[in-house]
Amino acid sequence: MKRLVNLLLLGLEAMGWLVFFLGFAELTRRFIRRYQRLEVVGDSMEPTLSDGDKILVRKGIAPIPGSLIVFADPRERTRLLVKRAQSVGAGEVVAIGDNADASTDSRHFGLIPLSELIGVAFYRYFPVSSAGRI
Repeated sequence: MKRLVNLLLLGLEAMGWLVFFLGFAELTRRFIRRYQRLEVVGDSMEPTLSDGDKILVRKGIAPIPGSLIVFADPRERTRLLVKRAQSVGAGEVVAIGDNADASTDSRHFGLIPLSELIGVAFYRYFPVSSAGRI
C-alpha cells in the first residue's frame, strides 16, 4: 500500500512538472511571436542607434510620432529598416532617419503603409553599456 501511495505521489509530481514546462513553453512561444531581435546595420539612425547595436522590436503595435519603426525596405523586401516615425495618419507613416545625410527614407521611397510595419523598436540590449529604452 505504501508503495502504491509513493507511486501516485511520484506521478502527481511528474504531472506538475509537465504542466510547468508546458506553461513555460507557451509563454516562450508568445514572447517569440510578439517580439523580434534586430541588429542595426549602418549609421542612418546616428546618434540614437549605431552600427552593431542590437535592439528589441515589439510587433503589431501602432507607432506614434517620434517612435522608432521597423519595416521592410520597399526596394529590397528582405532587408529591414529602422527609422523614426515623423508623422502618422490615414493609414501611412513618414519614416525618416535621424542622420539625414546617411539615410534613405520616405524622402526617397515615399510613405510607408501602416500595414507594412513590422513593429516599434523599444529597447537596446547591446552594447551593454548603452542598454536601455530607446
